[in-house]
Amino acid sequence: MAKGLKYEDFQRTFMSGANREVNIMPCIFDKIFKLLTVLFIITFFMFSPGFRLELQAAGARRVLVLYDSAGEQGWRGQLYSICLRNLLGHFPVAIALKEIENYASGEIESYDAIFYLGAIYDNKLPQSFLKDVLDTSNTVCWLGYNFWQLAWSKPQQTRKSFEKKFGFRYEGLRNVHYPQVLYKGFSFTRKAANPDIGLATITDTQRAVEIATLHLSETLNQAPYIIRSGHLWYVADNPFAYVTMSDRYLIFADLLHDILGFDHQVKHRALVRIEDVHGLASPEKLREIADYLYSERIPFSVAVIPVFKDPKGIYNFGKPQTIRLSRNQNLKAALKYMVNRGGEIVLHGLTHQWDEQPNPRSGVSAEDYEFFRVKMDSGRQVLEGPLPEDSLDWVGERVEQALIELKASGLEPVAWETPHYLASEVDNRYFGRRFKLMAHRGIYFVSGQGGSLHFINQFFPYVIENDFYGQKLAPENLFCFATSAYMGEPPSSVSTILYEARLNTAVRDGWASFFFHWYQDLGVLKEIVRGIRAMGYEFVPLSSLLDESNHPR
Repeated sequence: MAKGLKYEDFQRTFMSGANREVNIMPCIFDKIFKLLTVLFIITFFMFSPGFRLELQAAGARRVLVLYDSAGEQGWRGQLYSICLRNLLGHFPVAIALKEIENYASGEIESYDAIFYLGAIYDNKLPQSFLKDVLDTSNTVCWLGYNFWQLAWSKPQQTRKSFEKKFGFRYEGLRNVHYPQVLYKGFSFTRKAANPDIGLATITDTQRAVEIATLHLSETLNQAPYIIRSGHLWYVADNPFAYVTMSDRYLIFADLLHDILGFDHQVKHRALVRIEDVHGLASPEKLREIADYLYSERIPFSVAVIPVFKDPKGIYNFGKPQTIRLSRNQNLKAALKYMVNRGGEIVLHGLTHQWDEQPNPRSGVSAEDYEFFRVKMDSGRQVLEGPLPEDSLDWVGERVEQALIELKASGLEPVAWETPHYLASEVDNRYFGRRFKLMAHRGIYFVSGQGGSLHFINQFFPYVIENDFYGQKLAPENLFCFATSAYMGEPPSSVSTILYEARLNTAVRDGWASFFFHWYQDLGVLKEIVRGIRAMGYEFVPLSSLLDESNHPR
Protein backbone atom coordinates (compact mmCIF):
# COMPACT_ATOMS: atom_id res chain seq x y z
CA MET A 1 0.00 0.00 0.00
CA ALA A 2 1.24 3.48 -0.78
CA LYS A 3 2.54 5.63 2.02
CA GLY A 4 -0.08 7.71 3.77
CA LEU A 5 -0.45 11.47 3.88
CA LYS A 6 -1.78 13.56 6.74
CA TYR A 7 -5.26 14.79 5.78
CA GLU A 8 -4.61 18.32 7.04
CA ASP A 9 -1.39 18.50 4.98
CA PHE A 10 -3.15 18.19 1.67
CA GLN A 11 -6.10 20.48 2.37
CA ARG A 12 -5.92 23.72 0.39
CA THR A 13 -2.49 23.36 -1.20
CA PHE A 14 -5.23 25.16 -2.66
CA MET A 15 -8.20 20.52 -0.80
CA SER A 16 -7.99 -3.42 6.85
CA GLY A 17 -8.51 -5.90 8.78
CA ALA A 18 -10.76 -8.79 7.84
CA ASN A 19 -13.15 -7.57 5.20
CA ARG A 20 -16.81 -8.26 5.82
CA GLU A 21 -19.06 -7.91 2.80
CA VAL A 22 -21.84 -5.38 3.22
CA ASN A 23 -25.08 -7.02 2.14
CA ILE A 24 -28.07 -4.85 2.92
CA MET A 25 -30.58 -6.39 0.50
CA PRO A 26 -32.22 -9.79 0.59
CA CYS A 27 -30.48 -12.59 -1.31
CA ILE A 28 -33.12 -12.42 -4.01
CA PHE A 29 -31.28 -9.40 -5.43
CA ASP A 30 -27.83 -11.00 -5.67
CA LYS A 31 -28.15 -12.01 -9.31
CA ILE A 32 -29.56 -8.60 -10.19
CA PHE A 33 -26.52 -6.92 -8.64
CA LYS A 34 -24.10 -9.11 -10.57
CA LEU A 35 -25.89 -8.64 -13.87
CA LEU A 36 -26.02 -4.86 -13.44
CA THR A 37 -22.35 -4.77 -12.48
CA VAL A 38 -21.36 -6.66 -15.63
CA LEU A 39 -23.45 -4.32 -17.78
CA PHE A 40 -21.84 -1.24 -16.27
CA ILE A 41 -18.34 -2.65 -16.60
CA ILE A 42 -18.98 -3.14 -20.32
CA THR A 43 -20.30 0.42 -20.57
CA PHE A 44 -17.33 1.70 -18.58
CA PHE A 45 -14.82 0.36 -21.06
CA MET A 46 -16.85 1.17 -24.16
CA PHE A 47 -17.00 4.81 -23.10
CA SER A 48 -13.58 5.27 -21.59
CA PRO A 49 -12.27 8.81 -20.91
CA GLY A 50 -10.08 8.75 -24.01
CA PHE A 51 -12.95 7.70 -26.23
CA ARG A 52 -15.22 10.39 -24.79
CA LEU A 53 -12.53 13.04 -25.17
CA GLU A 54 -12.17 12.19 -28.86
CA LEU A 55 -15.89 12.68 -29.34
CA GLN A 56 -15.81 16.01 -27.56
CA ALA A 57 -12.69 17.11 -29.36
CA ALA A 58 -14.20 17.07 -32.84
CA GLY A 59 -13.88 20.65 -34.07
CA ALA A 60 -12.85 21.89 -30.61
CA ARG A 61 -9.96 24.22 -29.94
CA ARG A 62 -6.82 22.39 -28.92
CA VAL A 63 -5.07 23.18 -25.64
CA LEU A 64 -1.70 21.89 -24.45
CA VAL A 65 -0.78 21.94 -20.75
CA LEU A 66 2.96 21.58 -20.12
CA TYR A 67 4.22 20.98 -16.60
CA ASP A 68 7.46 20.36 -14.70
CA SER A 69 8.02 16.72 -13.81
CA ALA A 70 11.74 16.43 -12.98
CA GLY A 71 13.22 15.45 -9.63
CA GLU A 72 11.77 14.48 -6.27
CA GLN A 73 9.19 17.27 -6.44
CA GLY A 74 8.04 16.41 -9.95
CA TRP A 75 4.72 15.17 -8.60
CA ARG A 76 3.79 18.80 -7.94
CA GLY A 77 3.72 19.66 -11.61
CA GLN A 78 1.56 16.65 -12.39
CA LEU A 79 -0.88 17.44 -9.58
CA TYR A 80 -1.22 21.12 -10.51
CA SER A 81 -1.64 20.23 -14.18
CA ILE A 82 -4.67 18.14 -13.19
CA CYS A 83 -6.11 21.21 -11.43
CA LEU A 84 -5.64 23.30 -14.57
CA ARG A 85 -7.04 20.53 -16.73
CA ASN A 86 -10.13 20.47 -14.50
CA LEU A 87 -10.78 24.21 -14.91
CA LEU A 88 -10.32 23.83 -18.66
CA GLY A 89 -13.14 21.27 -18.47
CA HIS A 90 -15.50 24.24 -18.21
CA PHE A 91 -14.79 25.04 -21.86
CA PRO A 92 -15.34 23.21 -25.18
CA VAL A 93 -11.67 22.43 -25.75
CA ALA A 94 -9.59 19.32 -26.41
CA ILE A 95 -6.94 19.07 -23.69
CA ALA A 96 -3.54 17.39 -23.74
CA LEU A 97 -1.20 17.13 -20.72
CA LYS A 98 2.54 16.69 -21.23
CA GLU A 99 5.80 16.95 -19.27
CA ILE A 100 7.78 20.02 -20.31
CA GLU A 101 10.92 17.88 -20.42
CA ASN A 102 9.43 15.96 -23.36
CA TYR A 103 8.44 18.99 -25.39
CA ALA A 104 9.13 18.64 -29.13
CA SER A 105 10.36 21.56 -31.22
CA GLY A 106 7.51 23.25 -33.09
CA GLU A 107 4.84 21.44 -31.08
CA ILE A 108 3.40 24.75 -29.94
CA GLU A 109 2.04 25.39 -33.43
CA SER A 110 -0.27 22.37 -33.23
CA TYR A 111 -2.36 23.99 -30.48
CA ASP A 112 -4.55 27.05 -30.18
CA ALA A 113 -3.44 27.75 -26.60
CA ILE A 114 -0.47 26.58 -24.54
CA PHE A 115 -0.16 26.71 -20.75
CA TYR A 116 3.13 26.20 -18.95
CA LEU A 117 2.90 25.45 -15.21
CA GLY A 118 6.16 26.40 -13.52
CA ALA A 119 5.84 24.26 -10.40
CA ILE A 120 9.53 23.36 -9.82
CA TYR A 121 11.99 26.15 -9.07
CA ASP A 122 14.72 26.47 -11.70
CA ASN A 123 13.69 23.39 -13.64
CA LYS A 124 15.73 23.56 -16.84
CA LEU A 125 13.39 24.13 -19.77
CA PRO A 126 14.10 22.95 -23.33
CA GLN A 127 15.61 25.68 -25.49
CA SER A 128 13.26 24.67 -28.29
CA PHE A 129 10.30 25.50 -26.07
CA LEU A 130 11.69 28.92 -25.09
CA LYS A 131 12.39 29.75 -28.73
CA ASP A 132 8.91 28.66 -29.79
CA VAL A 133 7.26 30.82 -27.11
CA LEU A 134 9.15 33.87 -28.36
CA ASP A 135 8.34 33.15 -32.01
CA THR A 136 4.73 31.93 -31.92
CA SER A 137 1.60 34.01 -32.44
CA ASN A 138 -0.55 31.42 -30.63
CA THR A 139 -1.84 32.06 -27.12
CA VAL A 140 0.69 31.25 -24.38
CA CYS A 141 -0.05 31.45 -20.65
CA TRP A 142 2.91 31.15 -18.26
CA LEU A 143 2.17 30.42 -14.60
CA GLY A 144 4.71 30.52 -11.79
CA TYR A 145 8.41 29.74 -11.77
CA ASN A 146 11.15 29.85 -14.40
CA PHE A 147 10.01 32.89 -16.35
CA TRP A 148 13.57 34.19 -16.08
CA GLN A 149 14.65 31.54 -18.56
CA LEU A 150 12.44 33.24 -21.14
CA ALA A 151 12.85 36.92 -20.23
CA TRP A 152 16.56 37.09 -19.34
CA SER A 153 19.55 36.65 -21.63
CA LYS A 154 21.69 35.80 -18.59
CA PRO A 155 21.10 35.92 -14.82
CA GLN A 156 19.58 39.25 -13.76
CA GLN A 157 20.03 40.66 -17.25
CA THR A 158 16.94 41.52 -19.27
CA ARG A 159 16.63 40.13 -22.76
CA LYS A 160 16.19 43.42 -24.64
CA SER A 161 14.35 41.79 -27.51
CA PHE A 162 11.83 40.35 -25.05
CA GLU A 163 11.14 43.70 -23.39
CA LYS A 164 10.82 45.44 -26.74
CA LYS A 165 8.39 42.86 -28.10
CA PHE A 166 6.19 42.39 -25.02
CA GLY A 167 6.45 45.73 -23.25
CA PHE A 168 7.41 44.52 -19.79
CA ARG A 169 10.57 43.60 -17.92
CA TYR A 170 10.98 40.64 -15.59
CA GLU A 171 12.60 41.78 -12.32
CA GLY A 172 13.12 38.37 -10.75
CA LEU A 173 11.77 36.13 -8.02
CA ARG A 174 11.16 37.86 -4.69
CA ASN A 175 10.33 36.50 -1.26
CA VAL A 176 7.76 39.15 -0.44
CA HIS A 177 4.30 38.46 0.90
CA TYR A 178 1.55 40.32 -0.90
CA PRO A 179 -1.59 39.31 1.04
CA GLN A 180 -4.06 40.83 -1.44
CA VAL A 181 -4.67 40.66 -5.18
CA LEU A 182 -6.94 43.32 -6.71
CA TYR A 183 -9.24 42.54 -9.63
CA LYS A 184 -12.49 44.09 -10.91
CA GLY A 185 -12.81 46.17 -7.77
CA PHE A 186 -12.51 43.16 -5.45
CA SER A 187 -9.69 42.23 -3.10
CA PHE A 188 -8.78 38.53 -3.14
CA THR A 189 -6.52 36.84 -0.60
CA ARG A 190 -3.09 35.29 -1.04
CA LYS A 191 -1.71 33.10 1.76
CA ALA A 192 1.38 34.06 3.74
CA ALA A 193 2.72 30.52 3.32
CA ASN A 194 3.23 31.36 -0.38
CA PRO A 195 5.80 34.21 -0.41
CA ASP A 196 7.56 33.54 -3.75
CA ILE A 197 6.40 35.95 -6.42
CA GLY A 198 7.85 36.69 -9.86
CA LEU A 199 7.86 40.48 -10.09
CA ALA A 200 7.67 42.36 -13.37
CA THR A 201 7.51 45.99 -14.49
CA ILE A 202 5.47 47.23 -17.44
CA THR A 203 7.62 49.50 -19.61
CA ASP A 204 5.31 49.99 -22.60
CA THR A 205 1.62 50.39 -21.81
CA GLN A 206 0.79 50.19 -25.51
CA ARG A 207 1.96 46.58 -25.52
CA ALA A 208 1.41 45.28 -21.99
CA VAL A 209 -1.63 45.57 -19.72
CA GLU A 210 -1.83 44.87 -15.99
CA ILE A 211 -4.92 42.68 -15.47
CA ALA A 212 -4.64 41.98 -11.73
CA THR A 213 -2.55 43.70 -9.07
CA LEU A 214 -0.60 42.52 -6.03
CA HIS A 215 -1.25 44.79 -3.06
CA LEU A 216 0.47 45.30 0.29
CA SER A 217 -1.77 47.66 2.27
CA GLU A 218 0.73 48.50 5.02
CA THR A 219 3.14 50.19 2.60
CA LEU A 220 0.74 50.73 -0.32
CA ASN A 221 3.22 48.71 -2.35
CA GLN A 222 1.76 47.28 -5.57
CA ALA A 223 3.02 45.14 -8.44
CA PRO A 224 1.46 43.34 -11.41
CA TYR A 225 0.03 39.90 -10.64
CA ILE A 226 -1.22 39.09 -14.14
CA ILE A 227 0.08 40.79 -17.29
CA ARG A 228 -1.21 40.41 -20.82
CA SER A 229 0.87 41.37 -23.84
CA GLY A 230 -0.80 40.32 -27.06
CA HIS A 231 -0.85 36.53 -27.17
CA LEU A 232 1.31 36.19 -24.01
CA TRP A 233 -0.19 35.99 -20.53
CA TYR A 234 2.04 36.01 -17.43
CA VAL A 235 0.84 34.98 -13.94
CA ALA A 236 3.31 35.85 -11.19
CA ASP A 237 2.82 32.68 -9.16
CA ASN A 238 1.09 29.29 -9.33
CA PRO A 239 -2.62 29.99 -8.65
CA PHE A 240 -3.25 26.34 -7.72
CA ALA A 241 -0.92 26.38 -4.69
CA TYR A 242 -2.08 27.44 -1.21
CA VAL A 243 -5.66 28.01 -2.32
CA THR A 244 -8.47 29.23 -0.05
CA MET A 245 -12.11 30.00 -0.88
CA SER A 246 -11.37 33.75 -1.08
CA ASP A 247 -8.23 33.21 -3.11
CA ARG A 248 -6.68 34.77 -6.25
CA TYR A 249 -7.42 31.36 -7.82
CA LEU A 250 -10.87 32.83 -8.63
CA ILE A 251 -9.24 35.56 -10.71
CA PHE A 252 -7.50 33.01 -12.89
CA ALA A 253 -10.71 30.99 -13.20
CA ASP A 254 -12.49 34.05 -14.59
CA LEU A 255 -9.65 35.07 -16.91
CA LEU A 256 -9.61 31.65 -18.57
CA HIS A 257 -12.57 32.95 -20.60
CA ASP A 258 -10.34 35.68 -22.06
CA ILE A 259 -7.24 33.52 -22.40
CA LEU A 260 -9.17 30.90 -24.38
CA GLY A 261 -11.40 33.38 -26.21
CA PHE A 262 -14.73 32.12 -24.83
CA ASP A 263 -16.74 34.96 -23.40
CA HIS A 264 -19.70 34.06 -21.24
CA GLN A 265 -22.81 35.98 -20.30
CA VAL A 266 -22.62 37.51 -16.84
CA LYS A 267 -25.01 35.27 -14.96
CA HIS A 268 -24.88 34.28 -11.31
CA ARG A 269 -26.75 31.27 -9.99
CA ALA A 270 -26.91 29.53 -6.63
CA LEU A 271 -27.36 26.03 -5.22
CA VAL A 272 -28.20 24.82 -1.71
CA ARG A 273 -27.93 21.20 -0.56
CA ILE A 274 -29.26 19.74 2.70
CA GLU A 275 -26.52 17.39 3.85
CA ASP A 276 -26.11 13.93 5.44
CA VAL A 277 -29.75 12.85 5.70
CA HIS A 278 -29.78 9.29 7.10
CA GLY A 279 -31.74 6.98 9.37
CA LEU A 280 -31.30 9.15 12.47
CA ALA A 281 -32.37 12.38 10.77
CA SER A 282 -35.39 14.15 12.26
CA PRO A 283 -38.41 14.05 9.93
CA GLU A 284 -39.77 17.15 11.67
CA LYS A 285 -36.56 19.12 11.01
CA LEU A 286 -36.57 18.03 7.37
CA ARG A 287 -40.17 19.17 6.90
CA GLU A 288 -39.37 22.49 8.58
CA ILE A 289 -36.46 23.09 6.19
CA ALA A 290 -38.59 22.13 3.19
CA ASP A 291 -41.42 24.46 4.27
CA TYR A 292 -39.06 27.42 4.59
CA LEU A 293 -37.34 26.88 1.23
CA TYR A 294 -40.68 26.28 -0.48
CA SER A 295 -42.08 29.49 0.99
CA GLU A 296 -39.15 31.39 -0.49
CA ARG A 297 -39.40 29.51 -3.82
CA ILE A 298 -35.88 28.18 -3.37
CA PRO A 299 -35.14 24.91 -5.20
CA PHE A 300 -32.84 22.64 -3.17
CA SER A 301 -31.26 19.21 -3.11
CA VAL A 302 -31.03 16.64 -0.32
CA ALA A 303 -27.98 14.39 0.12
CA VAL A 304 -29.36 11.00 1.23
CA ILE A 305 -27.44 8.10 2.80
CA PRO A 306 -29.76 5.10 2.08
CA VAL A 307 -28.39 2.79 4.78
CA PHE A 308 -27.40 4.08 8.21
CA LYS A 309 -24.88 1.91 10.06
CA ASP A 310 -23.59 2.17 13.61
CA PRO A 311 -21.64 -1.11 13.96
CA LYS A 312 -20.43 -0.40 17.52
CA GLY A 313 -23.71 1.03 18.78
CA ILE A 314 -22.12 4.37 19.61
CA TYR A 315 -25.48 6.13 19.25
CA ASN A 316 -27.58 3.15 20.35
CA PHE A 317 -26.42 2.34 23.88
CA GLY A 318 -23.74 -0.09 22.72
CA LYS A 319 -26.01 -2.14 20.43
CA PRO A 320 -25.06 -2.31 16.73
CA GLN A 321 -27.66 -0.61 14.56
CA THR A 322 -28.56 -0.64 10.86
CA ILE A 323 -31.44 1.47 9.52
CA ARG A 324 -32.49 1.00 5.92
CA LEU A 325 -34.34 3.89 4.30
CA SER A 326 -36.80 1.52 2.64
CA ARG A 327 -37.97 0.37 6.11
CA ASN A 328 -37.99 3.79 7.75
CA GLN A 329 -41.52 4.96 7.05
CA ASN A 330 -41.25 8.33 8.77
CA LEU A 331 -38.04 9.31 7.00
CA LYS A 332 -39.37 8.10 3.64
CA ALA A 333 -42.45 10.23 4.09
CA ALA A 334 -40.37 13.27 5.06
CA LEU A 335 -38.13 12.90 2.01
CA LYS A 336 -41.12 12.59 -0.31
CA TYR A 337 -42.54 15.69 1.34
CA MET A 338 -39.26 17.51 0.59
CA VAL A 339 -39.42 16.38 -3.04
CA ASN A 340 -42.96 17.71 -3.32
CA ARG A 341 -41.71 21.00 -1.91
CA GLY A 342 -39.05 21.42 -4.61
CA GLY A 343 -36.31 19.14 -3.29
CA GLU A 344 -34.19 16.81 -5.41
CA ILE A 345 -32.36 13.72 -4.19
CA VAL A 346 -28.58 13.37 -4.30
CA LEU A 347 -27.24 9.87 -3.63
CA HIS A 348 -24.58 10.27 -0.94
CA GLY A 349 -22.94 6.85 -0.96
CA LEU A 350 -24.47 3.64 0.35
CA THR A 351 -23.53 3.87 4.04
CA HIS A 352 -21.03 6.76 4.18
CA GLN A 353 -18.74 4.49 6.20
CA TRP A 354 -16.75 1.31 5.61
CA ASP A 355 -16.88 -2.17 7.09
CA GLU A 356 -17.37 -2.71 10.83
CA GLN A 357 -14.39 -0.64 11.97
CA PRO A 358 -13.40 3.04 12.25
CA ASN A 359 -12.40 4.72 8.98
CA PRO A 360 -10.97 6.66 10.66
CA ARG A 361 -13.12 7.73 13.60
CA SER A 362 -16.26 5.89 14.70
CA GLY A 363 -17.44 3.61 11.90
CA VAL A 364 -20.77 5.47 11.99
CA SER A 365 -22.53 6.65 8.82
CA ALA A 366 -21.84 10.29 7.84
CA GLU A 367 -18.77 10.39 10.10
CA ASP A 368 -16.38 8.13 8.15
CA TYR A 369 -15.10 7.56 4.63
CA GLU A 370 -16.69 4.91 2.44
CA PHE A 371 -14.43 4.61 -0.62
CA PHE A 372 -10.90 5.21 0.74
CA ARG A 373 -8.85 3.93 3.68
CA VAL A 374 -8.17 6.59 6.29
CA LYS A 375 -6.52 6.15 9.70
CA MET A 376 -5.78 8.34 12.70
CA ASP A 377 -2.25 9.23 13.81
CA SER A 378 -1.85 11.41 16.90
CA GLY A 379 -5.21 13.03 16.31
CA ARG A 380 -4.65 13.62 12.61
CA GLN A 381 -6.21 11.86 9.64
CA VAL A 382 -3.84 9.89 7.40
CA LEU A 383 -5.05 9.04 3.89
CA GLU A 384 -3.71 5.53 3.31
CA GLY A 385 -4.99 4.56 -0.14
CA PRO A 386 -7.74 2.54 -1.83
CA LEU A 387 -9.63 0.02 0.31
CA PRO A 388 -8.36 -3.58 0.23
CA GLU A 389 -11.39 -4.81 -1.72
CA ASP A 390 -11.58 -1.80 -4.04
CA SER A 391 -12.31 -2.77 -7.65
CA LEU A 392 -14.73 -1.99 -10.45
CA ASP A 393 -16.89 -4.95 -9.37
CA TRP A 394 -16.94 -3.82 -5.74
CA VAL A 395 -17.79 -0.17 -6.34
CA GLY A 396 -20.38 -1.12 -8.96
CA GLU A 397 -22.19 -3.48 -6.61
CA ARG A 398 -22.12 -0.95 -3.78
CA VAL A 399 -23.60 1.79 -5.93
CA GLU A 400 -26.29 -0.52 -7.28
CA GLN A 401 -27.27 -1.50 -3.75
CA ALA A 402 -27.68 2.17 -2.91
CA LEU A 403 -29.78 2.82 -6.02
CA ILE A 404 -32.06 -0.14 -5.35
CA GLU A 405 -32.55 0.98 -1.75
CA LEU A 406 -33.53 4.44 -2.99
CA LYS A 407 -35.88 3.02 -5.59
CA ALA A 408 -37.51 0.76 -3.01
CA SER A 409 -38.21 3.97 -1.07
CA GLY A 410 -39.87 5.61 -4.06
CA LEU A 411 -37.01 8.03 -4.69
CA GLU A 412 -34.73 8.77 -7.66
CA PRO A 413 -31.43 10.68 -7.53
CA VAL A 414 -30.48 13.50 -9.88
CA ALA A 415 -26.80 13.40 -8.88
CA TRP A 416 -24.11 11.55 -6.93
CA GLU A 417 -22.02 12.91 -4.03
CA THR A 418 -18.95 10.95 -2.96
CA PRO A 419 -18.82 10.68 0.86
CA HIS A 420 -16.24 13.17 2.13
CA TYR A 421 -15.34 13.69 -1.58
CA LEU A 422 -12.66 10.98 -1.47
CA ALA A 423 -12.50 7.77 -3.52
CA SER A 424 -9.97 5.84 -5.58
CA GLU A 425 -9.38 6.66 -9.23
CA VAL A 426 -11.19 3.46 -10.23
CA ASP A 427 -14.20 4.52 -8.17
CA ASN A 428 -14.20 8.08 -9.47
CA ARG A 429 -14.10 6.99 -13.07
CA TYR A 430 -16.97 4.62 -12.38
CA PHE A 431 -19.03 7.41 -10.80
CA GLY A 432 -18.36 9.56 -13.87
CA ARG A 433 -19.79 6.85 -16.13
CA ARG A 434 -22.69 5.84 -13.91
CA PHE A 435 -24.04 9.31 -13.08
CA LYS A 436 -24.61 12.30 -15.33
CA LEU A 437 -23.89 14.82 -12.57
CA MET A 438 -21.80 15.07 -9.40
CA ALA A 439 -22.58 17.31 -6.41
CA HIS A 440 -19.19 17.39 -4.73
CA ARG A 441 -15.72 18.89 -4.87
CA GLY A 442 -12.85 16.98 -6.38
CA ILE A 443 -9.98 15.34 -4.54
CA TYR A 444 -7.17 14.32 -6.90
CA PHE A 445 -3.95 12.50 -6.20
CA VAL A 446 -0.75 11.34 -7.86
CA SER A 447 2.13 9.08 -6.83
CA GLY A 448 5.52 10.51 -6.00
CA GLN A 449 8.86 8.79 -5.70
CA GLY A 450 8.69 5.73 -3.50
CA GLY A 451 4.97 5.35 -4.13
CA SER A 452 3.89 8.10 -1.72
CA LEU A 453 0.50 9.64 -2.49
CA HIS A 454 0.03 13.38 -2.85
CA PHE A 455 -3.44 14.92 -2.77
CA ILE A 456 -5.18 18.17 -3.60
CA ASN A 457 -8.73 19.28 -2.81
CA GLN A 458 -10.15 21.50 -5.56
CA PHE A 459 -13.33 23.56 -5.63
CA PHE A 460 -14.83 25.18 -8.72
CA PRO A 461 -16.65 28.51 -9.13
CA TYR A 462 -18.58 27.22 -12.13
CA VAL A 463 -19.77 24.00 -13.75
CA ILE A 464 -17.05 21.60 -14.90
CA GLU A 465 -18.39 19.63 -17.85
CA ASN A 466 -15.60 17.06 -17.79
CA ASP A 467 -12.96 16.73 -15.06
CA PHE A 468 -9.87 14.53 -14.89
CA TYR A 469 -12.05 11.52 -13.99
CA GLY A 470 -14.64 12.22 -16.68
CA GLN A 471 -17.20 13.61 -14.22
CA LYS A 472 -19.55 16.54 -14.71
CA LEU A 473 -19.27 18.58 -11.51
CA ALA A 474 -21.77 21.04 -10.12
CA PRO A 475 -19.95 23.86 -8.29
CA GLU A 476 -19.65 23.69 -4.50
CA ASN A 477 -17.49 26.68 -3.74
CA LEU A 478 -18.80 28.05 -0.43
CA PHE A 479 -18.56 24.79 1.57
CA CYS A 480 -20.83 25.00 4.65
CA PHE A 481 -21.67 26.77 7.88
CA ALA A 482 -19.42 25.36 10.62
CA THR A 483 -18.69 26.71 14.10
CA SER A 484 -15.46 24.71 14.30
CA ALA A 485 -12.94 23.25 11.84
CA TYR A 486 -14.61 20.68 9.59
CA MET A 487 -13.06 18.33 7.04
CA GLY A 488 -9.80 20.25 7.09
CA GLU A 489 -11.47 23.63 6.56
CA PRO A 490 -11.45 26.42 9.16
CA PRO A 491 -14.67 27.51 10.89
CA SER A 492 -17.05 29.26 8.51
CA SER A 493 -19.60 31.80 9.74
CA VAL A 494 -22.53 33.33 7.87
CA SER A 495 -20.47 36.46 7.19
CA THR A 496 -17.60 34.35 5.84
CA ILE A 497 -19.90 32.50 3.44
CA LEU A 498 -21.46 35.74 2.21
CA TYR A 499 -18.05 37.39 1.80
CA GLU A 500 -16.90 34.50 -0.36
CA ALA A 501 -20.16 34.55 -2.33
CA ARG A 502 -19.59 38.22 -3.16
CA LEU A 503 -16.06 37.49 -4.41
CA ASN A 504 -17.49 34.87 -6.76
CA THR A 505 -19.51 37.57 -8.53
CA ALA A 506 -16.18 38.67 -10.02
CA VAL A 507 -16.27 35.42 -12.02
CA ARG A 508 -18.55 36.25 -14.94
CA ASP A 509 -20.45 32.97 -14.64
CA GLY A 510 -19.63 32.34 -10.99
CA TRP A 511 -21.98 30.42 -8.70
CA ALA A 512 -22.75 30.54 -4.98
CA SER A 513 -23.11 26.92 -3.91
CA PHE A 514 -23.14 25.61 -0.35
CA PHE A 515 -24.48 22.78 1.79
CA PHE A 516 -26.25 22.89 5.13
CA HIS A 517 -26.59 20.10 7.68
CA TRP A 518 -30.18 19.18 8.49
CA TYR A 519 -29.64 19.39 12.27
CA GLN A 520 -28.34 22.98 12.30
CA ASP A 521 -30.30 26.10 13.27
CA LEU A 522 -32.78 27.00 10.53
CA GLY A 523 -32.17 30.68 11.27
CA VAL A 524 -28.64 30.32 9.94
CA LEU A 525 -29.93 28.89 6.66
CA LYS A 526 -32.34 31.82 6.34
CA GLU A 527 -29.51 34.35 6.80
CA ILE A 528 -27.35 32.69 4.15
CA VAL A 529 -30.16 32.41 1.62
CA ARG A 530 -31.23 36.05 2.15
CA GLY A 531 -27.66 37.29 1.81
CA ILE A 532 -26.93 35.35 -1.37
CA ARG A 533 -30.20 36.45 -2.96
CA ALA A 534 -29.46 40.09 -2.12
CA MET A 535 -26.29 39.88 -4.25
CA GLY A 536 -28.34 39.03 -7.33
CA TYR A 537 -27.82 35.27 -7.38
CA GLU A 538 -30.71 33.13 -8.64
CA PHE A 539 -31.30 29.82 -6.87
CA VAL A 540 -31.90 27.05 -9.43
CA PRO A 541 -32.61 23.31 -9.24
CA LEU A 542 -29.57 21.05 -9.32
CA SER A 543 -31.25 19.11 -12.14
CA SER A 544 -31.12 22.23 -14.34
CA LEU A 545 -27.50 21.32 -14.97
CA LEU A 546 -28.67 18.11 -16.63
CA ASP A 547 -30.76 20.04 -19.12
CA GLU A 548 -28.06 22.28 -20.51
CA SER A 549 -24.41 22.44 -21.40
CA ASN A 550 -22.69 25.20 -19.48
CA HIS A 551 -19.94 25.53 -22.05
CA PRO A 552 -19.57 29.21 -22.92
CA ARG A 553 -20.53 30.03 -26.50
